[in-house]
Amino acid sequence: MDVSSAVAVLNHSVGAAIRVLVSLGQLEDKAITTAWFVEQVFEWFSLLISRYIGTAMSHFKPQAHQEAVTFLKEFASMFARVTIHKGSEQDQFKPVQTGVLITTTSALKIQHQLLSMYRFRFLLLCWLSQDALKNLFSCVRSRNPVPRALEFKLTLRLIMLSKFFRPSHKGNYAIDDSIDLLEFVEVKKAAAEKNFECSGTDEPSKEDLFLEDEAPLSLDDVEMESLVYVSGYIARSVSRWRKLCTTFKE
Repeated sequence: MDVSSAVAVLNHSVGAAIRVLVSLGQLEDKAITTAWFVEQVFEWFSLLISRYIGTAMSHFKPQAHQEAVTFLKEFASMFARVTIHKGSEQDQFKPVQTGVLITTTSALKIQHQLLSMYRFRFLLLCWLSQDALKNLFSCVRSRNPVPRALEFKLTLRLIMLSKFFRPSHKGNYAIDDSIDLLEFVEVKKAAAEKNFECSGTDEPSKEDLFLEDEAPLSLDDVEMESLVYVSGYIARSVSRWRKLCTTFKE
């Protein structure tokens, strides 16, 4: 299981890139099917690892909830009809299809029971996965693959105190992107250090050197599309957390 590689390939950015290449005539029209499949898998994965209320299963927004439920049902039905084979091999129902069907069906039944019967306000489907448990065991086994009871207890105590949920260097686990308490300390420390920087020197700053006029780059259509995509992603990420001037927004 290589989570990082799968996420890198089955990503909405890959689907968008395929569509751009098709529109530019560098890929055949049938590649649109691949782009659609990649986008479907990414949306399914995003729902099942939802960590925020905006993407959680809830009745706060009935229309969005119904759309999510409908998508999961249609995705499970589509994946059950997919034929996977290599070369001249006969079509077989692969374990990945079984896993997708079990995961999707379980998520739908659990969310219905918790939201409708037990009146939960919302449900983050990420808590139905085993990612946190795998990361925990990966950290415990990083020192000793077969720890004794005392070693397990001491290691678990250190992990809980330091919130050191990071994958083992020898394992195929994706990094847990949950917020660490130390991140707030680092941000506060960096802001304090910035206030003590000297601003009266005659030497040009890194920002001034970066913003100097240079000869325009010679980019083809694909490179320009990639540059616009990355620039838009950065601008949107920055604008969500910082107050920006009108020039930057334009």
